[in-house]
Order: sequence, then structure tokens, then C-alpha cells
Amino acid sequence: MSAGLQDEVEARCRKLAEQVAGDADENELQALILGLGQLHDQRALGPLLAVKDHPSAAVRRATAEALPMAMVIGEKSSDGVAALIDLSSDKNAEVRDWATCSLGRTLAADKEDLRVFYDTDQVRTALAGRLDDTDAATRAEACAGLALRQVADVVEPLRRELARPDVGRVPVIAAEAIKSAELYGSLIALRSWWTRDPELLERAIRACSPGDV
Repeated sequence: MSAGLQDEVEARCRKLAEQVAGDADENELQALILGLGQLHDQRALGPLLAVKDHPSAAVRRATAEALPMAMVIGEKSSDGVAALIDLSSDKNAEVRDWATCSLGRTLAADKEDLRVFYDTDQVRTALAGRLDDTDAATRAEACAGLALRQVADVVEPLRRELARPDVGRVPVIAAEAIKSAELYGSLIALRSWWTRDPELLERAIRACSPGDV
């Protein structure tokens, strides 16, 4: 790491701590948190963990988004995993949504050598716990996180999400990932009206085609 980047990480960590202590505006805190996460530096994890219980839901949401970006060393990120699990049951639906996305899709997309740290029974249990969430976006992210980890039990909850009249992209992403023929009919049914991402839908249909699985 260059000295310049090292100095920038340390400076942003100090500024975040100072702004939290000074009761800064939540918009400024959000920007600081996301900017710190985007440096993709493990040293940012501690300062981010320190704000995960902030009274502002907007700040907690930003923290849920930023945390996985700082979890670049798996063996040093168990506290980050625990924080995301905690945030995934936050009282605020948007916080739950982002935390479940970070825990599920974001960490699942990490490098092969990090899977041992981010595909654990603890993580899978936390994701499964959100399958019956009152918030549809959070349920969809839980489905996607489990599908990307090839958890077969997600098929039936995912079928329910695909049947919703307001189904978004995430359940279709999950279907493409799990490649289950049991979802083929649900995906075919979307062809007549679902226009959010036709290319994604066709990929999911091919992935779940009975002839290909």
C-alpha cells in the first residue's frame, strides 16, 4: 500500500470518529462512512463497527453497505460478520434490506479464498431468518444470499417471491443462481408481463430449464 493511501485511510478514520463524537449531521456521516468503505481497507472495519448502533437509521444503513467493503481479510472480519447479522434484524426495514444484501450477495461475491469465512452455518442461519421478513426487499435479498450459496431449501420461499405482483430483479437473480427446475414455471409465467429486465429473465429461464439442470 502506498504511503498516500495509508495516510488517507487513517485520516478518514479519524474524521469519522471526530464527526460522530461531535454529533455531526447524518448526511455528512453517511458520506464519510461510504467513502471510508470505498477505500477497501481492513483498517476501516473498526471505525465502521463503532457506528453500527448509531441512533440514525440512515447512518446504520450506510454502515451496513460499507462494512463488507472493509472486510478484505476474512480471518480478521468475524466482528464484521456479526455486525451485519445484527443489522439484518434492525427495526428499520431499509437497514435490514442493506444488511441482508451485504451479508448475502456482497459477501457471496468475494474471492474463493474468503468463502470459508463468509459461507458459514451462522451466515446461512441469519439469511434464513429473514425469509419471512415483513419487508419484501429484505426477503428477496435473503433468497439471493442463500441461492448464491446453493442452499436448496430456498426454492420454495423463492417461488413465493417470484409470484408477487411487484416482483423485482433480486428474486430473478436468485433463481438464475440456484438453477432449480422447480422454478421454471414461475419464471415462464413472468414472460407475459415482467419488463424490468427481460435479458435477466431469459437467463434465469435457461438456467432453470428442466433440460439443463
